[in-house]
Amino acid sequence: DTINETTAVFSRFAEGGIIVANHSGFFSAEVFSDEGGFQTSNLYLYRGNSRGLLIDAGFNTDLSKQKTMMLLEQCGVTPDKLDVFLTHNHPDHAGMAEFLHSMGATIYAAPAEASTRALICRYYDEGPDSAVSILRFYGFSEEEAENIYRNTMKPVYGYHRYNMLDFPFLPVMPGAVFSDETYSLEVLSLSGHTAGSLGLADHNGRRLFTGDCIGGKDVFLISATRYGDRLWERQQETLFRLKTYEEYCVFPGHGAPFSGMEEPIRNTKLYFEKLCRRILCSADGELRSVRNYLAAVFGYRPGRMTEEEGIRLHFRMANLLACLEWLTDQGELDLSMRDETAYWNRKS
Repeated sequence: DTINETTAVFSRFAEGGIIVANHSGFFSAEVFSDEGGFQTSNLYLYRGNSRGLLIDAGFNTDLSKQKTMMLLEQCGVTPDKLDVFLTHNHPDHAGMAEFLHSMGATIYAAPAEASTRALICRYYDEGPDSAVSILRFYGFSEEEAENIYRNTMKPVYGYHRYNMLDFPFLPVMPGAVFSDETYSLEVLSLSGHTAGSLGLADHNGRRLFTGDCIGGKDVFLISATRYGDRLWERQQETLFRLKTYEEYCVFPGHGAPFSGMEEPIRNTKLYFEKLCRRILCSADGELRSVRNYLAAVFGYRPGRMTEEEGIRLHFRMANLLACLEWLTDQGELDLSMRDETAYWNRKS
């Protein structure tokens, strides 16, 4: 009875990122992190009569920029007539924000995302000493932390370095509407993957754009980096609200469009419920860190890792932290700090 997850970053639906269009001025494309890179991300574009709306902004790489500019050119949208809506502040969704802004586009993002950084991006922002300190909180030794930093932060992974909110952007909140003569999309709160995650609903076209909140049969994972975000609590509330969009076609941040909310909602809830049970079964009265639970629940062992393995490790750390926070709030576990490391044990 193993714990399995399919993370958004490991899926592809259009080899080569072929642009798809229909007759209503709606287009989509898939961009890659880099030549030979395993990460992909979806872009969605509405072409209006006076402006265009781009949903998410791919990676901060030349390959991603070239593909995006090709998408805009083929659809007849110039950057100075482009609104860019960012579902959340991660490098596969906001990487080109500064680039597009420099070309004349207007960037929209949730104010809450100003303080959001994926854990790997925080390494780039704050440097190796901070990376070691961050990983010490999770229970890694200094030697392990330095090894994770070295293996994860090779120069080839430079698309993790980006400046989504270090330039003027316009804040957007749930309930706002992006509209042109040919489209109208409502901003939705989809908090869970990150605290400020947003989505869009095209009520006329019955399309729902979910970023990394949910997708297909995949379990879309939480990306907590700080204790106190309460993302599993937020995610459960979001999943409940998404049930009202059962008749919409869902366009996720990664992977193919799909219809029907029941299966992805069920899979995501089952994954986190199973993870919580595994944590409680491993809480045997001894103080345990996230690092200890990584070993007990996922069989983690230190060593060299590929980029894919490094990203999977960080998602698992984030999911464990979210579940540990939830179980602490529910009165199942106690939290204590010792030597800059967080520990939990079963509440007596």
